[in-house]
Amino acid sequence: MPFLKHPLVRAVCLAQSLILMVPAAPVYAASTKTITCDSRDFERVRCDISNKSVRLKRQLSVSSCREGRDWGYDKRGVWVDNGCEAEFEVTQDSGLSNGEAAAAIIIGGLLLGALAMGDDDKKAPPAASSSATMPPNWAVGGFRGRNPSTQKNEDLTIERNGQIKVFRQGLTLPGQWLSGQQLSIQNDTFRAERISGGLRLIHASGPSSDYFLLD
Repeated sequence: MPFLKHPLVRAVCLAQSLILMVPAAPVYAASTKTITCDSRDFERVRCDISNKSVRLKRQLSVSSCREGRDWGYDKRGVWVDNGCEAEFEVTQDSGLSNGEAAAAIIIGGLLLGALAMGDDDKKAPPAASSSATMPPNWAVGGFRGRNPSTQKNEDLTIERNGQIKVFRQGLTLPGQWLSGQQLSIQNDTFRAERISGGLRLIHASGPSSDYFLLD
């Protein structure tokens, strides 16, 4: 049959026959390793790993290591802050049984080989690169300060992804970290400077205001 001559079709047929030869296994592949993450100079430090679950195994620092404040983890890895240094146990789970993992490897290899043979004359365009501007570690968190215009306290939140929110007199004002130490809140641009216990926002044409990290 002519359609069987296509490399991709041949690869799929071969993969199906090989899958039948892979024995099923109820055991799921998982591995556990220990890493050390250290908040040097009391700065927030991220230890990039791909993980399923993380637990604090042993505290190494004199400074406290409280989950949610001094350490935590998300899909990008483990982070430590406020001088915390500790060993973390990381459990990685592929989610596939041994048989399923072997079958996936077989299929992936065959399909990649078939696509390479069938598309040698085609070059894929390079992937577009994106570089989001991220705030420095000392500027991430929840802060409280006094607005020089209203002379009232307001809360400022700066997220790791650069999103900013100011809670002022019942209103939520959106903002964005721009570049370097520049940020915008609504239509105003500010420069952020680090101070003891927080940060200072300096308006391009107005007074400055200090915000201090909330406990």
